[in-house]
Amino acid sequence: MLAKLLRSYVQEIRCVDVRPEEGCQVGDAAAPSPALEHQIQSADLIVLALPDRLNEEVGPSILKLARTDCLIVDTSSVKTRYATVCSLHGSAEILSINPLFGPDLCVEGRSIAVSRVRSRTLAVRFERMLSNSGARVVSVSVDEHDRAAAVTQAVTHAILLTSARLFRESGWSPAPEFLAPPARAMLSMAARMLSGSSELYWAIQSRNPMAASARKAFLEHFAQLDRIILEGDQTEFSETWKLVLASIGNSADAFAREAAHVYRGQIESERKAEG
Repeated sequence: MLAKLLRSYVQEIRCVDVRPEEGCQVGDAAAPSPALEHQIQSADLIVLALPDRLNEEVGPSILKLARTDCLIVDTSSVKTRYATVCSLHGSAEILSINPLFGPDLCVEGRSIAVSRVRSRTLAVRFERMLSNSGARVVSVSVDEHDRAAAVTQAVTHAILLTSARLFRESGWSPAPEFLAPPARAMLSMAARMLSGSSELYWAIQSRNPMAASARKAFLEHFAQLDRIILEGDQTEFSETWKLVLASIGNSADAFAREAAHVYRGQIESERKAEG
């Protein structure tokens, strides 16, 4: 995805992967050959699109080889450890990004989180390139990124995974015709998540230092809601309803319209599939 974006801005791009891939040279960032080391030393821009664990392992060695006037961009889903380790090595610029969508989707109109670990002119130019490509660049500190990701990603993914498991273990396979729009949307999102790499989602859960407390907070809120319902306290349920609505704030109507748009899209997709 990033190689496609960069083609309009960079004169020469070389993609490297441990597996033979079309348009890629075979190489290992964790054990670079002399030829790959030379390419790293002469590069103006290096993008580490690796699993988080590998980014943290190879980042320091890449930075030791890179020139001062080079930009290192990573796509880590969790940034605290990576930024802490890599900021101790080399002098190249470091920009940590997180596309908040799958690489099969178009960039235009979608958000890319950007954390400036060691930012100078090249990092600014890279951010501008993302914006010019139609992406919405969201600038956050490393700490802000992981704090937000703990709630919006770690907890959300855990809910989807658990809900999909509940469907399976309920002993009843839900027919699509029976699913109300929210349940259908949740199952669809769970299916899309499960079509990806478990390693990525494991990293989001296990490597984010703030994910455990976010999951714990969710469980506490869920237990509180369960208690309210079991006690038959409709008044407190209504108060909770108002509290949650107020927490969404002025965005509530916009989010509701977005959900309605998604639900209508589900029906349209079914009609096209049938027709």
